[in-house]
Amino acid sequence: TAANMVQNLNAECEALMREVVKLKKERLQWMDPNNGNCLCGKRKIAIGQDAVSNSISDSGSFDDADKLVQQDGNARKKRKAVELEEITFVHDIFQFERITNTIGKFLDPRSLIRATSVSTSWQFQLSCFWSDIIWSPLCYSRFGSVQVRDWQEQLSEVELSQQHHPKTIMMHLYKTMNAANVKPKCHYEGSLHLGGGRINNIVSAWASVVERSNGETRRSVMTVGNSGEVKYSSLPVVELRILIQNTGMIDGVVCIPEQIISIDASTKRSRGVEMFEITSDDRFKKNLLNIDGTLRNTSSKTGNGINSLACLGFFDSLLMCTYIHATSCPTISKVKSKAKYVKILVNVRGATLPLVIPICD
Repeated sequence: TAANMVQNLNAECEALMREVVKLKKERLQWMDPNNGNCLCGKRKIAIGQDAVSNSISDSGSFDDADKLVQQDGNARKKRKAVELEEITFVHDIFQFERITNTIGKFLDPRSLIRATSVSTSWQFQLSCFWSDIIWSPLCYSRFGSVQVRDWQEQLSEVELSQQHHPKTIMMHLYKTMNAANVKPKCHYEGSLHLGGGRINNIVSAWASVVERSNGETRRSVMTVGNSGEVKYSSLPVVELRILIQNTGMIDGVVCIPEQIISIDASTKRSRGVEMFEITSDDRFKKNLLNIDGTLRNTSSKTGNGINSLACLGFFDSLLMCTYIHATSCPTISKVKSKAKYVKILVNVRGATLPLVIPICD
């Protein structure tokens, strides 16, 4: 994968640096500390009392030592040739912009920024990782064409080009929209926006409610009494719609486990007050939609045995539609005034994390 490719390149750089340090240490061992001349095979620097000793054979000649020096020299030449070949191979890749552009198209935004931050040399050699050719598809895949065009109008190209290089406009546009946690355009959200939240570089979510024409919340709901009798009651019900998007998990999926959605309505006087999802009436059953409004398949099971409503790939989105029993809230405006935040659970790499969506005023 793209992440493995970046890790392999980093490992090659670390291996080359270790070889350079090793060669410098070997060179220092063969240098005369007095005049800096190379001792070759005639003498060697020793640690301890015998500072200098002759490297001659038992016969009293230097022939064997000269052979060893020649063999050592040949070995070093071969090793240097291999090192130069490895270094040349990496830099040859950097010299071909078509190759680096192809590599960059398989990387996520975080990996692109990390690759150009390895060193000054990498930043210069991988300058194409900042180009609009790579960042334009990322912008449109995550935010959608409608949102990208709207933000380009708000931040005009003249303004962006004055602050940044003209070929890196889309990268800075992506950073600006990511910092603002911009959601993709979805025509099936609720008409009243409540707020948005996120887990950085993993997943984002935005909550909204559907307003009825009269603004009231009363609906006829089937309930089951303590003795098992079925009856219909008039209860305040609001349709909550949550848009969820995987914004940073390229090497895995973000799973939405089975859960009961609730809205926290706690106050300073009453803690732990929540408005829960309706589960007694199949007419108000939770639904999952794709961003284009089509019905999404549910009830999948992940590898760790957790029952999940859905799994989101990189930049994938879904719309969760659920119905909440809005206790003591006869109107939509009352629901918004009482609600503090919406909390949903997401599963990332086997760990279940809470994603809190604060309700904006």
